[in-house]
Amino acid sequence: EGSSPEKCNFPMEGFTWVGLIGLEDPPKDGVKGAIAVLDDASCKTVMVTGDHPTTAQAIATRIGILKENELANLPEEIREYTVVTGHQLAAYVPEGDGFENGACSEEQMEFWRKTVQHARVFARVSPVHKRVIVRAYQQIGGAIVAMTGDGVNDAPALKAAEVGVAMGIRGTEVAKEAADIVLLDDKFTSVVEAMGQGRLCSENLKKSIMYTLCSKI
Repeated sequence: EGSSPEKCNFPMEGFTWVGLIGLEDPPKDGVKGAIAVLDDASCKTVMVTGDHPTTAQAIATRIGILKENELANLPEEIREYTVVTGHQLAAYVPEGDGFENGACSEEQMEFWRKTVQHARVFARVSPVHKRVIVRAYQQIGGAIVAMTGDGVNDAPALKAAEVGVAMGIRGTEVAKEAADIVLLDDKFTSVVEAMGQGRLCSENLKKSIMYTLCSKI
């Protein structure tokens, strides 16, 4: 609801124009560069938000999740799965906890296959949708999912993800309890730096095991 005038949950007529106020919650410094680093590291960044689709698309373009004029250049059959709204998701939410054991019809599965493949932005979503999105990437996309969040509504998705990341400063206690990692500085760049350190540790461990095998056996 609320993603277009036809789907609004409040009347659109009978108002008197009084004025216009604009509010902006700009992206934090370093986010665009961090997403570029993730792209180079073969990690897919997806925005999941309760904001209006137009707002979400604009922010996603500013931080590099979507490229400038990308949607206009996509084929129609792909474009409709690139920015997905909660209104679209409502008809395809599985009955159970996920997509296994016949929880979805073939039509629902086909929708989620295309969504997992092409989606870059989910807008106007509910807490239930967030958890389903995580499950879709895990069970249909075969992905390892890291989810960031700060509110009570994010807790189910944080718990469902392989790595739930909560904000330590503005995050609620419920989100922190559900998460695996709590960021002390609330910076997305810290997630990217942590991934880099994790990959470095993994590579060093592989080298150590290889050295041990070669020298001791």
